[in-house]
This record gives sequence, structure tokens and C-alpha cells, in this order.
Amino acid sequence: MFLLSEINEKQVKTVGVTSLILAITLASCAQPSFAKNRIWKIDKDKTRIQFITRRGPNTPAVGTFKNVKGTISYDGKNLETSKVNATIDTSTMHTGVNVRDEDVKSPRYLDCIKFPLASFVSQKIKKDKNGKFILTGEFKLHGVKKVVDLNMDLPKIEGNTLSATAITRIDQRDYKLNFKAMHPDGVIRIDDVILIKVLIWAH
Repeated sequence: MFLLSEINEKQVKTVGVTSLILAITLASCAQPSFAKNRIWKIDKDKTRIQFITRRGPNTPAVGTFKNVKGTISYDGKNLETSKVNATIDTSTMHTGVNVRDEDVKSPRYLDCIKFPLASFVSQKIKKDKNGKFILTGEFKLHGVKKVVDLNMDLPKIEGNTLSATAITRIDQRDYKLNFKAMHPDGVIRIDDVILIKVLIWAH
């Protein structure tokens, strides 16, 4: 009888320990697994927004914006869970011709006093059939908000620096702009569609 009682006691202890381990395992499995995204701060001194259009059959018109501020939420692996929030100082527009820059910044066009910032807030990121990523978000310019798609590659992370490039096209008419008015005689034609290239650095 003593031996039987001893065996039963050991069995009870074993079952108890096993049940505890099983309960802990099930509890941990029940918890959702989320990779915590790191918040990257956009480097306003290195980040550039470049715009390219045409002012003639074969003559590009190129300019840049700088002083881009904001954050990027990215865990380094899953781009689809990332978020971007950025603002652009419109007064930093630069084409290399001061007279033209001041004209474009004036109330006739960008009206940088009334609209000092352009902004972009991401809504979703998905991968297309070619393996490229499409960043969709709301772009605000000249007081007008429109949803745009940016084509981008997977960001690169080297040490404490993230870099990424993206490209999109906007129609100036969507933002109540008319750069054609700069040349009403039609001698120089400025396209409605403007190519935008984004080079982001963040830390």
C-alpha cells in the first residue's frame, strides 16, 4: 500500500508540472506577436524632394524642395506595416534662377505665405506583381488634398541610417496650379504632369 501511495503522489506531481507547462505554452501562443516598428526621424538637411517637368519639347525644368520634416515607422523587415508622415517647406523651392523662384513662390502660383507647408500622410503600403512597393497616401499642396501612389524600393538600413527613394507623378491642375500662365504667349510650354522624385534619409 505504501508503494502504491508513493507512485500516485509522484504521478500527481508530474501531471501538475506538465499541466503548468502546457498552460504557460498555450497562454504564450494566445498572445499576438507584433514586431515593434522603430520610429525614424527624417533628416531635414539631407532629404530632398525633386520635381521635373518640361518647358519645351526637349528642355526639362528641374527644381528641389528641402527642409523636409517628419517620421517614418518601420521595423526593418515588414514594409507593409510602415507609416510615413512628412511636411515640406514650400519656401525652400529652388530651381537655380532666383527671379523665377520668387515668382513661383508668390501668390500667383504656390503662394508660400498662405500655404507654407505641403504634406504627405501614408495610408497603406502594398507590393505589386513585380515585387515593387506602392506607398499610397494623402498629399496636400496649395491647400488641396489628393491621394497619390508612390513607387518605391525596399528601404536600406546601414547602422543608424535609413535611406529610401520613391517616385510619383501629379497633375498641377489637381492642385489649382497653372504654371502655363508663366508663359501665356505659348512660346514655352510647361507640362501639366509633374514628375516627383523623393530621396529620404532618416535616423
